[in-house]
Amino acid sequence: MHPASSVLWPVLLAALLPFAASTWEKQLEPKLFIEEYPHQLVRVFPADNVTASPGEYLRLLLLDGDYVLVGGRNYLYNLSVHTLDQVGNISWPASSSSNPACAEHLAQSAAGDLNCANFIRVARHLSPQSLLVCGTNSYSPRCREYKYDSVQRNYSWKTDVDGQAICPQDRNSSAAVLFVNNRQIAGLSARTSAPKTPAVLAARPLTTKPEDPTQLGADAEFVGAFAFDEHAYFFLTESAPEKDSCGPRTAATVMRVCVSDPGGAPPHDWMWTTLQKVRLHCSLNGTRPFVFTDVTTVSPIMTRWNSAFVFYALFRIQGSPFKGSAVCAFSVDDLVAAIKDGKPEREKCPTQATIITNETQFLEDSSPLSRAEVRNYLSEPMLAHVGFDYHYTSLWIDPQVRTASGKRYDVFFIGTSHGHVIKAINVGQNSISTVVIEDIIVFPGEDPVLELKIVRRPGLVTLLVTTYHELVSVPLDNCNWTVRTCTQCVGLQDPYCAWNKDTSKCESLVDQPVPKNSVQEVVSGHSLECPDEFSKHLSNMKFPHGSDPWSIDNTASGTARGGSHLYSAHTLGFAITFCIMGSIVVGFGVGYWYRHNQRKDMAYFNYR
Repeated sequence: MHPASSVLWPVLLAALLPFAASTWEKQLEPKLFIEEYPHQLVRVFPADNVTASPGEYLRLLLLDGDYVLVGGRNYLYNLSVHTLDQVGNISWPASSSSNPACAEHLAQSAAGDLNCANFIRVARHLSPQSLLVCGTNSYSPRCREYKYDSVQRNYSWKTDVDGQAICPQDRNSSAAVLFVNNRQIAGLSARTSAPKTPAVLAARPLTTKPEDPTQLGADAEFVGAFAFDEHAYFFLTESAPEKDSCGPRTAATVMRVCVSDPGGAPPHDWMWTTLQKVRLHCSLNGTRPFVFTDVTTVSPIMTRWNSAFVFYALFRIQGSPFKGSAVCAFSVDDLVAAIKDGKPEREKCPTQATIITNETQFLEDSSPLSRAEVRNYLSEPMLAHVGFDYHYTSLWIDPQVRTASGKRYDVFFIGTSHGHVIKAINVGQNSISTVVIEDIIVFPGEDPVLELKIVRRPGLVTLLVTTYHELVSVPLDNCNWTVRTCTQCVGLQDPYCAWNKDTSKCESLVDQPVPKNSVQEVVSGHSLECPDEFSKHLSNMKFPHGSDPWSIDNTASGTARGGSHLYSAHTLGFAITFCIMGSIVVGFGVGYWYRHNQRKDMAYFNYR
């Protein structure tokens, strides 16, 4: 391509993308847009009377009955899931001796390196009366075991041990930790700034070899994990040496190990002997220019789609001038088959340590990376977004929600980088047919949604939404207060909502029996049982701040903050292709003009 057109590429793409998007964006406009919830429907931590520190970097760590444990800066908070009120906490500041570089900062409480603190990142029960807690401790992770005193009704710590093998070193680094069959397996992401540390997958005494990129890229970032049968699956993005230099050099990857891997016989008792890897492929219509290269989140919940077990993951595009992200589904059978790669012995988990006579030869023969890759189920994403305004950041699935007809659907909750939560379903049986039900502004300050989690307790079903310094509880549906007619209720296509003809109200079905005289059409969004079906169908309902929630706004779409650009796979692929072709044509024309109308010494640029 001519140098002039290369320079203009981002500008042309920015100009053409919104124009092209305007031709199809209405296809997946949300049925319901909510700018602000009624106060009685929302719970917030910290409350207005509690000081919220932007440096908290909150993380949801453990659901414990009617309570949720949340890690923050120097504190582990114990909150009621019903009210999000703080019922207790454990204070654990960083030790001044943990890192000499942080000692002065901690002594003077001076502004500086925000990581010079103890960010709590792991919490799990060792027994009903014992709690394991781990924190970053100023780049020197530590773990403590706390015992519950039933008389004093509080926790006191009993042991303090090194936490390097289970906890990240700073507040931003990610980790994926599994506790399976009394074994702890942790994938710790790389830290690229000082102090630099490579990524590692470890289950003491087993660990990956940092200098061996075939096992694990030193720059890998772990995003999630789950256990299935005898194996543990870890999801990460790492450098892909096998890729050519023209395209993205990173790849979404799944690492699998046997939970009971005994390692090698001494002196190789530190080596994984069952480690295998496979690449995940999430793309639009399978075309290479539109591959979402980096996996950022994986849902820990597996579900059934027709006859297949599937799981969902969130992806982003790397190295692109626009922000592209997508939710893709993958078949567990496809994943297992790709890891086998025609070698049935890969399914076997050894019961005895493997004798390794030649370490180098063993690593070459085992060749962890499979030649096959796992493509997204049904060849299309569930939902995709491309633009310059935001990207997807978090994902949670409510699996197999039963509707009034008896059919079941997976409900997607997707957090965004500008503080929204999107709710969607796929109504297709053997294909992708996505319906975006709601787009909700949860954080008006456009803080990114970091985590989502559905909590079900007796008398309570809620969605927990987390950003850096705030935790919010919101309902799964908004049937009761946003909808007043049968047509509007059915038109939402929300599995959680149905029109009750006896009460003439749109009612929530969340963990409730279906009323006998109810109307719901999740697939079509239309029902002749609605007396107002022949009246004008309200296709887009908006509830801006300060308005009457019972007053439906029928104005055209586009009043949402930043605009809602949610696309199906076919339309998104067409749009990006249109943008690229248009950019090439315009760029060629500009380059041609440069060549024939400018001075010779300005016509070419040397990129070397």
